[in-house]
Amino acid sequence: MLSSWRLFKLYIYAWWEGYDADELAAFYEKQSQPAGPIVEEEAEKQITIPPLAPWETARIRIVQLIWGAGWDKPGGPEHVLRLVKPFSLDPSKSIMEFGAGLGGGARAIAHDCAVWVTALEGDAELTKGGKNLSVLAGLDRKAEMQLHVPADFRPGSKHFDCILSAESLFAYPGKYDLLAQFQETLKVQGQMSITDFVLAPDASPEDERLRGIDDRPVELWRVDQYESRFRELNLDLRITEDITEQYRKLILAGLANFAHGDELTLATARAYPAAVAAELDKWTARLTALDAGLLQVVRLFVIKKGGAKLMSDW
Repeated sequence: MLSSWRLFKLYIYAWWEGYDADELAAFYEKQSQPAGPIVEEEAEKQITIPPLAPWETARIRIVQLIWGAGWDKPGGPEHVLRLVKPFSLDPSKSIMEFGAGLGGGARAIAHDCAVWVTALEGDAELTKGGKNLSVLAGLDRKAEMQLHVPADFRPGSKHFDCILSAESLFAYPGKYDLLAQFQETLKVQGQMSITDFVLAPDASPEDERLRGIDDRPVELWRVDQYESRFRELNLDLRITEDITEQYRKLILAGLANFAHGDELTLATARAYPAAVAAELDKWTARLTALDAGLLQVVRLFVIKKGGAKLMSDW
Protein backbone atom coordinates (compact mmCIF):
# COMPACT_ATOMS: atom_id res chain seq x y z
CA MET A 1 0.00 0.00 0.00
CA LEU A 2 1.23 3.51 -0.77
CA SER A 3 2.12 5.58 2.28
CA SER A 4 0.35 8.91 2.76
CA TRP A 5 3.72 10.58 2.15
CA ARG A 6 4.16 8.98 -1.25
CA LEU A 7 0.48 9.38 -2.07
CA PHE A 8 0.64 13.13 -1.45
CA LYS A 9 3.71 13.48 -3.66
CA LEU A 10 1.86 11.45 -6.29
CA TYR A 11 -1.09 13.85 -6.17
CA ILE A 12 1.21 16.84 -6.59
CA TYR A 13 2.90 15.13 -9.53
CA ALA A 14 -0.46 14.24 -11.08
CA TRP A 15 -1.70 17.81 -10.77
CA TRP A 16 1.51 19.15 -12.26
CA GLU A 17 1.50 16.76 -15.21
CA GLY A 18 -2.24 17.04 -15.86
CA TYR A 19 -3.18 13.49 -14.95
CA ASP A 20 -6.17 12.30 -12.94
CA ALA A 21 -4.66 11.75 -9.52
CA ASP A 22 -7.13 9.05 -8.38
CA GLU A 23 -6.58 6.94 -11.50
CA LEU A 24 -2.82 7.34 -11.22
CA ALA A 25 -2.88 6.37 -7.54
CA ALA A 26 -4.98 3.26 -8.28
CA PHE A 27 -2.52 2.24 -11.00
CA TYR A 28 0.46 2.58 -8.67
CA GLU A 29 -1.39 0.71 -5.93
CA LYS A 30 -1.97 -2.22 -8.29
CA GLN A 31 1.61 -2.23 -9.58
CA SER A 32 3.07 -2.05 -6.07
CA GLN A 33 1.25 -5.15 -4.72
CA PRO A 34 3.84 -7.84 -3.87
CA ALA A 35 3.54 -11.34 -5.34
CA GLY A 36 3.97 -13.00 -1.93
CA PRO A 37 2.75 -12.04 1.55
CA ILE A 38 2.17 -8.33 2.00
CA VAL A 39 5.01 -6.67 3.88
CA GLU A 40 4.25 -3.39 5.59
CA GLU A 41 6.10 -0.44 4.13
CA GLU A 42 8.85 1.08 6.20
CA ALA A 43 7.49 3.66 8.62
CA GLU A 44 7.50 7.18 7.24
CA LYS A 45 10.03 9.64 8.51
CA GLN A 46 8.41 11.92 11.04
CA ILE A 47 8.77 15.61 10.18
CA THR A 48 8.12 18.21 12.84
CA ILE A 49 6.26 21.20 11.43
CA PRO A 50 6.73 24.51 13.26
CA PRO A 51 3.39 25.61 14.74
CA LEU A 52 1.55 28.54 13.23
CA ALA A 53 2.42 31.88 14.79
CA PRO A 54 -0.45 33.74 16.49
CA TRP A 55 -0.80 36.02 13.43
CA GLU A 56 -0.32 33.23 10.90
CA THR A 57 -2.93 31.08 9.14
CA ALA A 58 -2.70 27.91 7.07
CA ARG A 59 -3.23 30.00 3.95
CA ILE A 60 -0.35 32.33 4.81
CA ARG A 61 1.96 29.39 5.53
CA ILE A 62 1.10 27.67 2.24
CA VAL A 63 1.28 30.69 -0.09
CA GLN A 64 4.76 31.44 1.19
CA LEU A 65 5.81 27.85 0.53
CA ILE A 66 4.69 28.25 -3.08
CA TRP A 67 5.73 31.81 -3.90
CA GLY A 68 8.54 32.43 -1.44
CA ALA A 69 8.95 33.75 2.09
CA GLY A 70 6.93 36.95 2.47
CA TRP A 71 5.08 36.56 -0.85
CA ASP A 72 1.54 35.57 -1.84
CA LYS A 73 1.89 35.84 -5.62
CA PRO A 74 4.42 34.95 -8.34
CA GLY A 75 7.54 36.85 -9.25
CA GLY A 76 9.28 37.76 -6.05
CA PRO A 77 11.64 40.72 -5.67
CA GLU A 78 12.99 40.65 -9.24
CA HIS A 79 9.52 41.06 -10.76
CA VAL A 80 8.51 43.94 -8.49
CA LEU A 81 11.82 45.77 -8.76
CA ARG A 82 11.56 45.62 -12.56
CA LEU A 83 8.13 47.24 -12.33
CA VAL A 84 9.41 50.17 -10.25
CA LYS A 85 12.71 50.66 -12.11
CA PRO A 86 11.23 53.42 -14.35
CA PHE A 87 10.39 55.40 -11.18
CA SER A 88 14.11 56.05 -10.52
CA LEU A 89 13.33 55.88 -6.82
CA ASP A 90 15.48 57.64 -4.24
CA PRO A 91 14.91 58.60 -0.58
CA SER A 92 13.25 61.86 -1.60
CA LYS A 93 10.31 60.09 -3.27
CA SER A 94 7.14 58.68 -1.78
CA ILE A 95 5.44 55.56 -3.14
CA MET A 96 2.15 53.79 -2.53
CA GLU A 97 1.66 50.12 -3.34
CA PHE A 98 -1.96 49.11 -3.81
CA GLY A 99 -2.85 45.44 -3.39
CA ALA A 100 0.31 44.71 -1.44
CA GLY A 101 -0.68 41.20 -0.30
CA LEU A 102 1.79 40.02 2.34
CA GLY A 103 3.98 43.06 1.67
CA GLY A 104 6.85 41.26 -0.05
CA GLY A 105 6.97 43.89 -2.78
CA ALA A 106 6.85 46.80 -0.34
CA ARG A 107 9.70 45.34 1.70
CA ALA A 108 11.79 44.67 -1.42
CA ILE A 109 11.30 48.24 -2.63
CA ALA A 110 12.01 49.77 0.80
CA HIS A 111 15.17 47.71 1.20
CA ASP A 112 16.53 48.04 -2.33
CA CYS A 113 15.54 51.64 -3.08
CA ALA A 114 15.84 53.18 0.41
CA VAL A 115 12.35 54.69 0.20
CA TRP A 116 9.34 54.70 2.52
CA VAL A 117 6.45 52.65 1.14
CA THR A 118 2.78 52.92 2.07
CA ALA A 119 1.44 49.43 1.36
CA LEU A 120 -2.34 49.02 1.11
CA GLU A 121 -4.10 45.65 1.11
CA GLY A 122 -7.84 44.96 1.21
CA ASP A 123 -7.60 41.46 2.69
CA ALA A 124 -7.49 41.70 6.49
CA GLU A 125 -5.77 38.32 6.87
CA LEU A 126 -2.97 39.23 4.46
CA THR A 127 -2.63 42.71 5.97
CA LYS A 128 -2.18 41.28 9.46
CA GLY A 129 0.34 38.76 8.17
CA GLY A 130 2.18 41.42 6.19
CA LYS A 131 2.43 43.71 9.22
CA ASN A 132 4.06 40.98 11.26
CA LEU A 133 6.41 39.99 8.45
CA SER A 134 7.50 43.63 8.14
CA VAL A 135 8.15 43.73 11.88
CA LEU A 136 10.22 40.55 11.66
CA ALA A 137 12.20 42.08 8.78
CA GLY A 138 12.77 45.31 10.74
CA LEU A 139 10.84 47.24 8.08
CA ASP A 140 7.54 47.89 9.84
CA ARG A 141 7.94 51.65 9.42
CA LYS A 142 9.62 51.79 6.01
CA ALA A 143 7.20 49.23 4.51
CA GLU A 144 4.06 50.14 6.43
CA MET A 145 1.15 47.77 5.85
CA GLN A 146 -2.34 49.29 6.06
CA LEU A 147 -5.76 47.72 5.63
CA HIS A 148 -7.54 49.30 2.67
CA VAL A 149 -11.18 50.11 3.44
CA PRO A 150 -12.78 51.65 0.33
CA ALA A 151 -15.22 53.86 2.26
CA ASP A 152 -12.35 55.31 4.32
CA PHE A 153 -9.78 55.68 1.54
CA ARG A 154 -8.73 59.33 1.34
CA PRO A 155 -5.06 59.36 0.31
CA GLY A 156 -4.86 63.14 -0.03
CA SER A 157 -4.24 65.43 -2.98
CA LYS A 158 -0.84 65.31 -4.68
CA HIS A 159 0.60 63.15 -1.93
CA PHE A 160 2.61 60.45 -3.73
CA ASP A 161 5.32 60.57 -6.37
CA CYS A 162 4.64 57.01 -7.51
CA ILE A 163 1.96 54.33 -7.36
CA LEU A 164 2.42 50.61 -7.95
CA SER A 165 -0.34 48.03 -8.32
CA ALA A 166 0.71 44.50 -9.26
CA GLU A 167 -1.96 41.99 -10.32
CA SER A 168 -4.62 43.25 -7.93
CA LEU A 169 -7.06 45.62 -9.68
CA PHE A 170 -8.88 42.84 -11.58
CA ALA A 171 -10.45 41.80 -8.27
CA TYR A 172 -11.37 45.35 -7.26
CA PRO A 173 -14.99 46.16 -8.19
CA GLY A 174 -14.65 49.95 -8.09
CA LYS A 175 -11.72 50.51 -10.45
CA TYR A 176 -13.37 53.40 -12.27
CA ASP A 177 -13.49 55.55 -9.13
CA LEU A 178 -10.31 54.12 -7.66
CA LEU A 179 -8.25 55.28 -10.65
CA ALA A 180 -9.61 58.79 -10.09
CA GLN A 181 -8.35 58.59 -6.49
CA PHE A 182 -4.96 57.48 -7.78
CA GLN A 183 -4.88 60.43 -10.17
CA GLU A 184 -5.79 62.84 -7.38
CA THR A 185 -3.13 61.60 -4.99
CA LEU A 186 -0.33 61.60 -7.59
CA LYS A 187 1.84 64.67 -7.74
CA VAL A 188 2.16 66.45 -11.09
CA GLN A 189 4.51 64.37 -13.23
CA GLY A 190 3.87 61.50 -10.82
CA GLN A 191 4.22 58.02 -12.25
CA MET A 192 2.05 54.92 -11.98
CA SER A 193 2.91 51.33 -12.87
CA ILE A 194 0.07 48.80 -13.10
CA THR A 195 0.13 45.14 -14.01
CA ASP A 196 -3.20 43.38 -14.20
CA PHE A 197 -5.18 40.46 -15.56
CA VAL A 198 -7.35 41.75 -18.42
CA LEU A 199 -9.90 40.19 -20.75
CA ALA A 200 -8.55 39.32 -24.19
CA PRO A 201 -10.19 41.37 -26.99
CA ASP A 202 -12.56 38.62 -28.14
CA ALA A 203 -13.16 36.92 -24.78
CA SER A 204 -16.51 36.96 -23.03
CA PRO A 205 -16.58 37.76 -19.30
CA GLU A 206 -19.26 35.06 -19.02
CA ASP A 207 -16.98 32.30 -20.29
CA GLU A 208 -17.14 29.31 -17.92
CA ARG A 209 -13.37 28.95 -18.04
CA LEU A 210 -12.99 32.23 -16.15
CA ARG A 211 -14.73 30.84 -13.10
CA GLY A 212 -12.45 30.12 -10.21
CA ILE A 213 -9.69 32.59 -11.09
CA ASP A 214 -10.26 34.24 -7.72
CA ASP A 215 -12.25 33.61 -4.57
CA ARG A 216 -13.53 37.19 -4.69
CA PRO A 217 -15.85 38.77 -7.26
CA VAL A 218 -13.78 40.01 -10.19
CA GLU A 219 -14.25 42.95 -12.53
CA LEU A 220 -12.15 42.16 -15.56
CA TRP A 221 -11.46 45.11 -17.84
CA ARG A 222 -10.06 45.07 -21.34
CA VAL A 223 -7.00 47.12 -22.20
CA ASP A 224 -9.11 49.69 -24.06
CA GLN A 225 -11.13 50.34 -20.89
CA TYR A 226 -7.94 51.27 -19.07
CA GLU A 227 -6.88 53.43 -22.01
CA SER A 228 -10.22 55.26 -22.05
CA ARG A 229 -10.18 55.89 -18.30
CA PHE A 230 -6.62 57.22 -18.40
CA ARG A 231 -7.63 59.72 -21.11
CA GLU A 232 -10.58 60.87 -19.01
CA LEU A 233 -8.24 61.45 -16.07
CA ASN A 234 -5.62 63.31 -18.13
CA LEU A 235 -3.09 60.55 -17.46
CA ASP A 236 -0.53 60.00 -20.18
CA LEU A 237 -0.27 56.29 -21.01
CA ARG A 238 3.33 55.78 -22.08
CA ILE A 239 3.60 51.97 -22.14
CA THR A 240 1.14 49.17 -22.83
CA GLU A 241 2.98 45.84 -22.78
CA ASP A 242 1.62 42.32 -22.99
CA ILE A 243 3.61 40.36 -20.40
CA THR A 244 1.40 37.25 -20.46
CA GLU A 245 4.14 34.82 -21.42
CA GLN A 246 6.62 36.22 -18.90
CA TYR A 247 4.03 36.09 -16.14
CA ARG A 248 2.97 32.57 -17.10
CA LYS A 249 6.58 31.48 -16.61
CA LEU A 250 6.61 33.09 -13.16
CA ILE A 251 3.51 31.11 -12.18
CA LEU A 252 4.97 27.85 -13.46
CA ALA A 253 8.30 28.46 -11.72
CA GLY A 254 6.60 28.92 -8.35
CA LEU A 255 4.41 25.86 -8.76
CA ALA A 256 7.36 23.77 -9.94
CA ASN A 257 9.42 24.75 -6.89
CA PHE A 258 6.53 23.74 -4.66
CA ALA A 259 5.91 20.44 -6.48
CA HIS A 260 9.58 19.53 -6.08
CA GLY A 261 9.81 20.79 -2.49
CA ASP A 262 11.81 19.18 0.29
CA GLU A 263 10.40 16.91 3.00
CA LEU A 264 9.41 19.82 5.24
CA THR A 265 7.53 21.50 2.36
CA LEU A 266 5.60 18.32 1.59
CA ALA A 267 4.90 17.61 5.25
CA THR A 268 3.56 21.13 5.70
CA ALA A 269 1.41 20.78 2.60
CA ARG A 270 0.01 17.49 3.90
CA ALA A 271 -0.86 19.19 7.19
CA TYR A 272 -2.93 21.90 5.46
CA PRO A 273 -4.55 20.19 2.44
CA ALA A 274 -7.47 22.63 2.16
CA ALA A 275 -5.12 25.61 1.87
CA VAL A 276 -3.02 23.77 -0.72
CA ALA A 277 -6.08 22.82 -2.77
CA ALA A 278 -7.46 26.38 -2.70
CA GLU A 279 -4.19 27.91 -3.91
CA LEU A 280 -3.54 25.30 -6.59
CA ASP A 281 -7.12 25.47 -7.85
CA LYS A 282 -6.95 29.27 -8.16
CA TRP A 283 -3.69 29.32 -10.10
CA THR A 284 -4.69 26.36 -12.23
CA ALA A 285 -7.83 28.28 -13.24
CA ARG A 286 -5.71 31.32 -14.11
CA LEU A 287 -3.27 29.26 -16.16
CA THR A 288 -6.18 27.61 -17.96
CA ALA A 289 -7.67 31.03 -18.84
CA LEU A 290 -4.28 32.36 -19.97
CA ASP A 291 -3.58 29.30 -22.11
CA ALA A 292 -7.07 29.50 -23.64
CA GLY A 293 -6.46 33.10 -24.70
CA LEU A 294 -9.23 34.43 -22.46
CA LEU A 295 -6.95 36.36 -20.13
CA GLN A 296 -3.86 38.44 -20.70
CA VAL A 297 -1.45 40.05 -18.27
CA VAL A 298 -0.50 43.60 -19.21
CA ARG A 299 1.86 46.25 -17.90
CA LEU A 300 0.65 49.83 -18.04
CA PHE A 301 2.89 52.82 -17.28
CA VAL A 302 1.35 56.28 -16.99
CA ILE A 303 2.40 59.77 -16.00
CA LYS A 304 0.21 62.50 -14.57
CA LYS A 305 0.24 65.40 -17.00
CA GLY A 306 1.30 68.83 -15.93
CA GLY A 307 3.14 71.93 -17.07
CA ALA A 308 6.59 70.35 -17.15
CA LYS A 309 7.95 68.34 -20.03
CA LEU A 310 7.00 64.67 -19.91
CA MET A 311 9.64 62.00 -19.42
CA SER A 312 10.76 60.05 -22.45
CA ASP A 313 9.55 56.48 -22.96
CA TRP A 314 11.13 53.82 -20.82
